[in-house]
Amino acid sequence: RNLISAEGTLLGTRAVDYAFQLDLRRLTADLGTTVTLKNDDRIRIRARAADERPIPGPNETWTDPRTITIRDDAAPYRYEALAQSREQWRQMLEAIKRELQQNRQRVEGLRQEAETDIAQQLPFEQNEAIPPLAEHQREQAKRLEQLALLLGESPLFANLYERTQSVAAEELTRAPAALDAALPAELPAKQQDLKESVAQIDSALARLGAIEQAFEEIAALERELSEVQRLAERAQRLVEDALALEQDRQQTPENLTPQQQQTREAALDQSRQQLQQEHQALATDLSNLLDRRPEILDAAR
Repeated sequence: RNLISAEGTLLGTRAVDYAFQLDLRRLTADLGTTVTLKNDDRIRIRARAADERPIPGPNETWTDPRTITIRDDAAPYRYEALAQSREQWRQMLEAIKRELQQNRQRVEGLRQEAETDIAQQLPFEQNEAIPPLAEHQREQAKRLEQLALLLGESPLFANLYERTQSVAAEELTRAPAALDAALPAELPAKQQDLKESVAQIDSALARLGAIEQAFEEIAALERELSEVQRLAERAQRLVEDALALEQDRQQTPENLTPQQQQTREAALDQSRQQLQQEHQALATDLSNLLDRRPEILDAAR
């Protein structure tokens, strides 16, 4: 069991709203032994909130039981919501690419038909298929502009804003314009306009592929930065624990027997050794992270 006290300034009211962090590395069993958690371990927890009413006893309430699974490859704390947002962006980009690829196939089919009609001196009978394809291309341009705006709101992804916006303003503007020109054109010119639209879609897909690769690189870096934040929070907790330990060492209770004093000193020494081990583990984690991604320092700044 682990006791966490709320800030005293919050007390004295009918309701208290208090957020706390549970350090799973410092759990203790009912008998006082330290609980060491490993990968794939599961821990079932309940939180009990109680006040200090003396008679007939404290008011208390319990949360529902919750199960926590320990995973070495879990995403950093607070990263889940961010990862969901990035996944939505990723899906938007993939959907736009998929729609453009399907559009390209249809336009290329019309171009091949126009080429066959020229060779066989036949009239082109698929004009009604051209306007919907042009409108579909313009819809993808609008969706890409929306994605560009979302990317621009993020400091890390902002450098993709202009690249994404450029595809919408250039290739995905010229492609439907070529289809517009193809609609009233004579067959030879129609075939060339359809070919131009295909070429613009090809260029857009190539640029979007490069943007997608850059997106994944930035997303990986963002995850690593979340890990830096987690390490910083660990460092802050270690500082607070070290200060608390030093305060405990200086405030020696009165009237301790020699055995009690010896037990107290042993417990303080054990706590000090644990803090040293955690400090070393933190330094190792940070060093490994910087070895793996040295560019993270510039990104963190």
